[in-house]
Amino acid sequence: MDRFPLFYQEKSDLTWAESPPNIAKKNTMKKVNLDELQTLKQNHEWLLVKFSSNPCAPCIAMTDVLAEVTPKYPQLTTIESDAMENMEELMSFGLGNFVPQTILYHNGVALNLEKPYQLVGFKTTEVVDQVLSHFITT
Repeated sequence: MDRFPLFYQEKSDLTWAESPPNIAKKNTMKKVNLDELQTLKQNHEWLLVKFSSNPCAPCIAMTDVLAEVTPKYPQLTTIESDAMENMEELMSFGLGNFVPQTILYHNGVALNLEKPYQLVGFKTTEVVDQVLSHFITT
């Protein structure tokens, strides 16, 4: 990247329009509410959801990681969901209420809930790529 990762920038400098490119099919990470999330889970074969809160430095850092890794998986749609607005969905996984949590859905079913595939907290590009490549063939 030409600039510092987002987590090095001041919070006041960040706008959602500055999200890294290529993170979803529309080149932005779309934030969704619970109703939209339920619809997207049913309408996408592969859906990666980053549950996060604002402000959260690890959540912002995961945006950079996902921007780097997800272009390898063109069949994957990546979105962000506010953890506080979707706490019921988040808590249903039994992973606690830590953020960020990144959940991979295939045809509406969450896949990476068991160790070693959990993506709870900040993870490196290598770890995220290993998890995605385990479930998705490129």
